[in-house]
Amino acid sequence: MKVLLVDDQPLFREGIAFLLGNALPVIEILQAGSAEQAMQRIGERDDLDLALVDWNLPDASGGELIARLRSRCSRLTIVALSSSDDAVTILAALEAGAMGFIAKQASAAAVADAIRHVIAKGIYLPTGFISNFGDALPVDRREPATRTSPCALGLTRRQTAVLYRVLQGKALATIAQELSISGGSVRSSMTTALRALNATTRTQAIVAAARLGLAFDRACA
Repeated sequence: MKVLLVDDQPLFREGIAFLLGNALPVIEILQAGSAEQAMQRIGERDDLDLALVDWNLPDASGGELIARLRSRCSRLTIVALSSSDDAVTILAALEAGAMGFIAKQASAAAVADAIRHVIAKGIYLPTGFISNFGDALPVDRREPATRTSPCALGLTRRQTAVLYRVLQGKALATIAQELSISGGSVRSSMTTALRALNATTRTQAIVAAARLGLAFDRACA
């Protein structure tokens, strides 16, 4: 597991790096204090798995950096970090392409749990946001589960693979290329997967997946 940590506050970066080291002993962490440094890091390493990105950097907005990172490395899972955890900020991060959101003011234990869940290919969003924003989504009301497998939703391995990449914000053409399947197969699998989450958009699907505690590290037949 290779992680890029982007934040302009050195003390916060070191704290998150410490939490990451405890969450996953076998891990490589690259740090960047600005959007420019982040792009330099990803230029040096194209094998990164996860990027934790400060939403408010001095030289670029979080949305701008997420778009730039995505254009350079489509396989990268991106999670936004911010001290502002209002619904507007969280939705903006998700719509920009983030697959999750971690509030900086959360306790160390909560941040560690969030990181573990993301590393396990789960979707993490603040619980308060899930509960409040859930009223606007066509999904059933429930508290986030501990863990739910895509298999429990009746998804096949291909549908699971497509859904995970959709949640990452990847274009359908990119997904088709990565999985070596046709665009029609991608669209069909995506439609089925979104229906299983009772969602119609990527943002709705991310919130629904977070509520269900959906994790993608389990095999699906």
